[in-house]
Amino acid sequence: QAILAQATSMAPSHPRVWSDHRSRRHVVVAAALLLEVCAVVGLLCTFSAGVGSCFATPAVLDSSALHVAVAQGDEALVAELLSGRDARAFLQHRTPKTHRTPLMEAAAMGSISEDLIDSMLQLGPVASGAGLRCCVNMTAADYAERHHRSDGLIRRLRAYEARAHAGRAEVCGACSVCGKELLRRPRLVLLAERCFQGKEENQLIVRFLRNRAAMNLLRLELHALNDMKRKCLHKELSESLAMVDALEHAVCNDSVPDLNAWHVIDLGSGRSLTCGVLASKYPGMRVMAVDLYPETRLPHYHAAGMSEVTYRRLDIRSPSFVETLAREIEQLGRPTAVFGMHLCGHLSESAVEAFHHIPQARVCILCPCCLPPTDTAHPSLLLGQRRGTQAQQHAAWEALLAEKLRSAPFVEVQSQIVTDIMSPRRTVITAA
Repeated sequence: QAILAQATSMAPSHPRVWSDHRSRRHVVVAAALLLEVCAVVGLLCTFSAGVGSCFATPAVLDSSALHVAVAQGDEALVAELLSGRDARAFLQHRTPKTHRTPLMEAAAMGSISEDLIDSMLQLGPVASGAGLRCCVNMTAADYAERHHRSDGLIRRLRAYEARAHAGRAEVCGACSVCGKELLRRPRLVLLAERCFQGKEENQLIVRFLRNRAAMNLLRLELHALNDMKRKCLHKELSESLAMVDALEHAVCNDSVPDLNAWHVIDLGSGRSLTCGVLASKYPGMRVMAVDLYPETRLPHYHAAGMSEVTYRRLDIRSPSFVETLAREIEQLGRPTAVFGMHLCGHLSESAVEAFHHIPQARVCILCPCCLPPTDTAHPSLLLGQRRGTQAQQHAAWEALLAEKLRSAPFVEVQSQIVTDIMSPRRTVITAA
């Protein structure tokens, strides 16, 4: 009513705007329509408020509620949350930093019974999060194994993990072993395209990619080798091929020239790219990767049918390392080559020690990297560190390693700079 009165009173004082009776009538009609709209909106708000008060739902629980209950060891609350309608959402929740799921927490804590863990698994391999991995690439089964839970629980978790990976592989093209999503175009394919287009200048890589054996590295189970960035794969492949090339030249005059009958130990193997190259070129060769790298981040050689590749998680710096390694090599009884690609500091000296003390070791191939720490380095290196350039220091380090390799009788040592190695440290030392 106030709007109508104001619109009516405004007509005489604004002759230009309200020049005739028709304009005035239009304004009055518009004001009336505005009043009706306001009234309808008010009724709707009142109705919705009344309905909301009649059918109000309880507050939604925090998605981390199951995490908190498991951390506190409150089995009664855990059972209650698992029986609710939000159980699947709770099980998929991850902690912000570690990315651990409630199933991982429960598997790691002895205060949570196996019956409750089985209740989580009953929701299904995917819903329970059995195939998910945390920030350190561990699953719930890995946590159960680390914290010494029962063998039966570990087997059940492994079975659900495998089912989760298999289901994810069918749906989104993930690895059937670890469940990781695969790249649409593996990095090795990009290198092969570059090679066949004539853009690749590295002759080691060109010769390898033209060999049909290189296609073995494209198996889905070996996706860890193709997950690296292209430049990183390019560099590491050149390093691995330089080591393999040196081995092929070293065994030419050996009593066992066929590399399929050899055993290669790759110290500090990392993702084991060198092992994959050797196994793809020489199917009969036995290859052992040695590192402290988590096994879950390595290629799945056994699943790919390359069971001749094994992995040993050993500390090269351990005083008992050479003795432990010698026992395993002796059981196999094959002529052995010791690889040390870019071993840092004293690790290269550990490779030399293994070559000298393992009877089956006939070849040692090193491509030294950084120098040992100053407080434990050889006196000849300390003199170079004080006066020489960085290149002179590394030359002194390489000469010292070659001298140590020559200390064994009947050993010939050769040093060669391989220009196709795509890294600053390109000297390959071969002892045979």
